[in-house]
Amino acid sequence: ITLASGDYPVVFGPRAVAALLQDLILPALSLDTVAARTSPFTARRGQAVASPLLTMTDDGRLPGLLGSRTITGDGLPTGTTPLIEQGCLVGFLADAYHAQFLAARVGAVVPRNGMRHATNGKSFGMRPGIFPTNVTFSSPEAVVFDALLEPIDQGIYVGSLWHTMAPAGLHTGAFSSTVIGPSFAIRQGQLAEPVQPGTLRLQDSFLDLLQRLTGLSTTRQPVVLATRQSLVLAPEWCC
Repeated sequence: ITLASGDYPVVFGPRAVAALLQDLILPALSLDTVAARTSPFTARRGQAVASPLLTMTDDGRLPGLLGSRTITGDGLPTGTTPLIEQGCLVGFLADAYHAQFLAARVGAVVPRNGMRHATNGKSFGMRPGIFPTNVTFSSPEAVVFDALLEPIDQGIYVGSLWHTMAPAGLHTGAFSSTVIGPSFAIRQGQLAEPVQPGTLRLQDSFLDLLQRLTGLSTTRQPVVLATRQSLVLAPEWCC
């Protein structure tokens, strides 16, 4: 089916959550974006930037996962970097250069994400750039997937997103993205008709979306990001 334009409750599937992270949220939480003065989070450390349901961490030491490694491209230890705790911004992704350069502006940040990612692994001919390792989520109120759908009378399940961009810049929060499959209408708390891929364009603010988050699922689906060296253990989000 095709759906009429309007405001709908949305459940984002794990691949759609990973797309939002890869193209919008993680870049906004990276210190190179802060240095370029294009992050909306520059002066928000210690403040609420998301629903209290959301805790998000980058963990480069999880055993056996794609993004795990012992040292960074800066030659420093990897580890666990809390980013958002119960909705509060507590940290940033950083390499050694930006952690030192921006310490006076954002406070102390341990540089655990300076990586020399290249097409076929890593290359010491490249300068370190800032990349996530394994992004994980936790919430004491996470529920099974069906419980996310249950209260929704009419809404949309977004299975994946394509061409996600912030045309006016990340600092505005405004973005648009094309809904692709597998996506479905939600009717009376159940997945219903499939939505034809490419017929629906999502327009929102990721800053508002984080604040409107009403639920996370207990799902932890591994989704590989574009570098093929970073991973998101993604739940479903209800907004």
